[in-house]
Formats: sequence, structure tokens, C-alpha cells
Amino acid sequence: MSGQDPQDHGSWTASLARLAIDLQEEARIYREIARETKQQFEAVRQGDADGLMAIARRKQEGLARVGEIERRIDPVKRAWIDRREEVPPDLRSDVEEALGEVEESLGTLIVLEEEAGSAVAALHRGTSDELQRIQSNRRLRAAYHAGPADGAPRLLDGKH
Repeated sequence: MSGQDPQDHGSWTASLARLAIDLQEEARIYREIARETKQQFEAVRQGDADGLMAIARRKQEGLARVGEIERRIDPVKRAWIDRREEVPPDLRSDVEEALGEVEESLGTLIVLEEEAGSAVAALHRGTSDELQRIQSNRRLRAAYHAGPADGAPRLLDGKH
């Protein structure tokens, strides 16, 4: 599409048909990333760091593909905003439907990502709290084994 002038009528119609196809592909990729995000919940729950890394990589690859599509369709999308009323109804409907698919799949992905972020944050808080408890217990044990600063016997040792 980037080699076509979106203002030329024949090229414009072909560009819009391609725009609908590219938008459908973008929506498909967002749904794919959403599935990965759902798998991320399970990997977090299981503490699967390798799985999380693989999921993150696949999600990044998907986002890179979306970025490529967005760069390619940008000129037509900008022209669409100004010229959409000139488009034949059937083609306009195709593009609007594809835009709706992108909006819906992206909305779903955003919700899932927010939930995943909350789950990871909760896991992090839980892990952090557990580490603090462990450190506190170690300090208590170290203080007990060190004994009183004045060298007096400890009550629990039975040497009083």
C-alpha cells in the first residue's frame, strides 16, 4: 500500500480493500497476544520463569508485527478519516467492520494485560512479604543465639 497514492480513485479503492485485510490481520494478532496473556496467568501461578520469558518473547513478536502493519497502513488510515463518506457502502462496511474487530480485540487485550499486571504485582507483594518474614525470623534467631549483650544467661537456656 505504501507505493500507492491513496488519493487516486482506483488505487484508493484497492488500498481500502487491503486496509480491511490488514486490519483483520491486526485483530487476529491481538487475539493471539490475548491468548498468550491468558497463558501468562498459569505460568505466573506455577512460577515458570522460562515459560514467562517465552510468552513475553511471543507477545513482543506479535506487537512487532502489529507495528509493521500500522506503518504500512498509516497513509490509508489517515486518508480514510477524511474520505470515508466517499467510499462505496460495501467497502466502507468492510473497513468499519475490520476497525471494530481491532477495537474489540485490543480492548480485550488491554483488560487481560491489566489483570495480568495485577496478578504479577500480587505475586511480587506475596513474595516480598515472605522474604521479609524470612529475614525477620533470621534476625530473631541470630539475636537469640548471640545471647544478651551483658553475657548473662538466657532464661530459655535454663541456666539462671
